[in-house]
Amino acid sequence: MNIIKKIDNWGTTSPNKIAYDYLGTTNTYADLKNYSDKLATYLNQLNLDTKNPIMVFGGQDFNMIATFLGIVKAGYAYIPVDTHSP
Repeated sequence: MNIIKKIDNWGTTSPNKIAYDYLGTTNTYADLKNYSDKLATYLNQLNLDTKNPIMVFGGQDFNMIATFLGIVKAGYAYIPVDTHSP
């Protein structure tokens, strides 16, 4: 079982377990699964060329992790660009 399937499995079998905690702000595996599933569905509806990676600009937070997961679920590669990079 790959990591994407494991995360999805945890989102179903342990939905309230904490997947991300930053200074007391938490997100569960259900949050991670739901966000990434919605993004994957949206990307698939756009019918983008899967040969082109998707650039993701953001910080090291839950949304960035969920976005990476959603992009991969949709069959795309991604290029992360951190907000603190020059």
